[in-house]
Amino acid sequence: MMKSPFSLMAALLAGWHLTASPRAMADYAEAVSALSPILNYRLDTTNQVPPEFPALNSGSLGAAFNGEYQSMSDSRNLDGAILGDADKAVSIAGASGQQIVIPYSPSYNPSGDFSIEFWAKPANTDAGARAVAISMVNGQNAANSSDRSGWVVRQNGTDWQFFLGDDHSDGSTFYATQLTAPGAVVLDSWQHIVAVYAGSAVSIYVNGEVAVTDVPVKPVLANTLAPLILGDRG
Repeated sequence: MMKSPFSLMAALLAGWHLTASPRAMADYAEAVSALSPILNYRLDTTNQVPPEFPALNSGSLGAAFNGEYQSMSDSRNLDGAILGDADKAVSIAGASGQQIVIPYSPSYNPSGDFSIEFWAKPANTDAGARAVAISMVNGQNAANSSDRSGWVVRQNGTDWQFFLGDDHSDGSTFYATQLTAPGAVVLDSWQHIVAVYAGSAVSIYVNGEVAVTDVPVKPVLANTLAPLILGDRG
């Protein structure tokens, strides 16, 4: 489980697109919106409300896929990643049960190309995996408790990782593809992370630069059951 907070802004894109030098963009939020992501969580709710409150989705799936802040009444409305930008961020401490949960949809669980994009500011580089964004079966499949179909982007110590899950049909494999960008995590600094699955390649971009790329072991197996979670799970 996650041992201390990190901050997060996230968007999930139907296709994928990357622009270099993200800090040079005049309006990051507007640029992301122009890509027509199906889910886009600006994490900018500022009013004081009870912990379980919607994280508004400004992506094309609309309000039906608003997320839910869990146990986060006092960890929202923090300064965001881009100087001068009005968007805010949140601090998520997974060990305290804090996370943002979005209802399951096949729309953000494609079997083809996709990308996941977010800003993160890691509060520590302690050993251990911290899921930043995860859409992966983990106990929801009653017929196969070992099913891990889906994907996860996570921090593991000083590494950024992008894993594609497996259905464990061979009796041994939980993660078919395990991509790691070693030493790419920078403590207490904002980083723009993009994880890309493009059929014949999987890649992690850090601040507009390719940190690592490889050939996936097998095609992605789409998550068919579990919600999307921003923040630690597992």
